[in-house]
Amino acid sequence: MRTKKDLTDNNRTAILQQLLARMVDHKTLPRRALAASPSPLVLTEAREERSFRQEPQARLCCLTLVPKARRTTFRSIAAAMTMPKSTLHDYHRRGIFVKYSSTVKPALTDVNKAHNGLCRCGRKVVLRHASSQSNYLAPDEDPPHLTVKSKTFIMKVMFLSTVARSRWDHDKCEWFDGKIGTWHFTDRVPALRGSRNTPAGTMVMKPVSVTRDVYTPKLLDKVIPAIKANWPQDETKGVIIQQDNSRPHVPPSDPRIVAACTSGGWAMQERFQPPQMPDLNVLDLGFFRAL
Repeated sequence: MRTKKDLTDNNRTAILQQLLARMVDHKTLPRRALAASPSPLVLTEAREERSFRQEPQARLCCLTLVPKARRTTFRSIAAAMTMPKSTLHDYHRRGIFVKYSSTVKPALTDVNKAHNGLCRCGRKVVLRHASSQSNYLAPDEDPPHLTVKSKTFIMKVMFLSTVARSRWDHDKCEWFDGKIGTWHFTDRVPALRGSRNTPAGTMVMKPVSVTRDVYTPKLLDKVIPAIKANWPQDETKGVIIQQDNSRPHVPPSDPRIVAACTSGGWAMQERFQPPQMPDLNVLDLGFFRAL
């Protein structure tokens, strides 16, 4: 049911008399006759709402009064501010208010934050072919055709990546990006049985199961020499190789690791991942996601 105007009968009569007095030839009203009327006209609720919509900053002040627990979706904000969601979408598009995603972060102490000269090693299983992939092609190109008998036949390869924090290299006058290297755990062996695509005896690549006996040579022959070759010359030689606590990883007290870390005037150490240290996630979120 439509609400009644906020005008009394006396106000309506006064407005009507003023407008009749302003009519030209008793037929039409001049332009803006209603706005120029000296009578105190009362705006209706609809006109008040329309005039208030022209001031989004006032709406922004009203937004700050809404509890943050109710500012998670446009629906809850619209209900709290008694306004349509389309208006909120328009304000968000115009940049009157912004969206911010707040994530829970670990509570780090000063001891946790003191680890700066670190090289982080992490392993990740990567599929040789993804089950689905996107390609950008020209209109006359055909999409790539990939087929396997089963998804279990897709080769899974374990990779080892080592990264460090980026820092300024004073010797080269450039930024050291912290990328030490990435290596795969594979081996080239002759095919035991022949097929229509691979005759018997052909050298093929096979993934290797990562055990401590396989991981240790990779750390001695690849990771430690790569750190010594890529590390900035003016930085500290006391680099700490950090790894998680998985079973194939070599303990820090291994004599072979200690000898390789201290050779050539270096003072490197190997440590397991300390508590409340989320920096190893950079491998999963960065390098491995790109692979």
